[in-house]
Amino acid sequence: MKMSRCLLAVTLVLSPTLTASADSPALQPYGFVRLDGILNDSPMNSAQSPGWVLSEVANPTDPDQVAKDQGEINIHPRLTRFGVNIAKTTVGNDVSIAGKIEADFQNGGSESRQAVRMRHGYFTVSRGVWEVLAGQTWDVISPLYPFVNHDSMMWNSGNPGDRRPQLRFSLRPQVGEGNARIAVAVATPNAINNRDLDGNGIRDGSYAMLPAMQGLAELDLSAILIGVSGHFHRDRVVVDTGTALAESDFDATLLAGHVKIPVGKRLTVIGEAFTAQNADDVRAGIGQGINQALNKEIRTVGGWGEIRVQLNQRWSVAAGGSVDNPKDADLSDGMRTKNQAAYGGLGLRALDRVQVGLEFIHWKTDYVNAPDGDANRVDLWGRMSF
Repeated sequence: MKMSRCLLAVTLVLSPTLTASADSPALQPYGFVRLDGILNDSPMNSAQSPGWVLSEVANPTDPDQVAKDQGEINIHPRLTRFGVNIAKTTVGNDVSIAGKIEADFQNGGSESRQAVRMRHGYFTVSRGVWEVLAGQTWDVISPLYPFVNHDSMMWNSGNPGDRRPQLRFSLRPQVGEGNARIAVAVATPNAINNRDLDGNGIRDGSYAMLPAMQGLAELDLSAILIGVSGHFHRDRVVVDTGTALAESDFDATLLAGHVKIPVGKRLTVIGEAFTAQNADDVRAGIGQGINQALNKEIRTVGGWGEIRVQLNQRWSVAAGGSVDNPKDADLSDGMRTKNQAAYGGLGLRALDRVQVGLEFIHWKTDYVNAPDGDANRVDLWGRMSF
């Protein structure tokens, strides 16, 4: 009922524009209904949107400690998604406009009263090989995604990038028999970590008076995709030196590379690698960006890689691994020092518009001078698209 009301509201808001003239863009609704059944044999930081395994103690003596191998089960429909594409329309002088609004329910609330979350909300203006995008959508960086873990997408485990508000300029020229993509975005810092370390009511990236900057260069030649991307923003924190207030700047940087290579007709090798510092706002560093005790950025390296096989029109399989490895010298006791996973997934198009999947992930998270955590995660899911 709530989803129907949301779709109706979007339609009512847009309909005056859409019906104003024959040249107005048309709405193209889409989405799916999905249910996930998840079993973790050890506690993670989130049952539904996991990033790392909690430190486990064999015989807890403190209520704050996590007992080893005390698992959890979760069944949820939060990844159910609905969206509306505003079809690309020419408005004059070879200029085209388009847009997208998309939401799901992974935004808090109770398990029977889930809150709506906006995933995408943007419009584009394009002419020839140029495009301008304004609104919220995926980061420019790290544009590929693993086969498994459709909620948190192996964030903080080797796959950086998320969604954020941005103004993006893209160029897509033809290069020989292939195509290139060059993109630059001015974006919101702290969109993910919402960081305010000094508690002055202003996000640290906003206080630095600089937007986040992202860039990407990519080449697609005969289905072989290769590219590099980067991110920069600055956090500014007010600190008490004991005699006066001062400001400390912490730079957030990430440099990433990605590749996708078909091997024959059915097999594809795909992966990404990165080096970064203060990168928790782009889902790197295992959720750690600044070590206040050492007054320094946390450096990290990582990546992920997998092999995907399309067995036939109905069956697909994949296997891979990922790692996020912050530098030990930048960490203090109790912080996460390495996060790695090995995984496999199976997908089946059971019926027209109906898909089911089974995923297994073995996760291990190491800590500085604290017990590590390891978990086996199984996710059985099904969805019907519309």
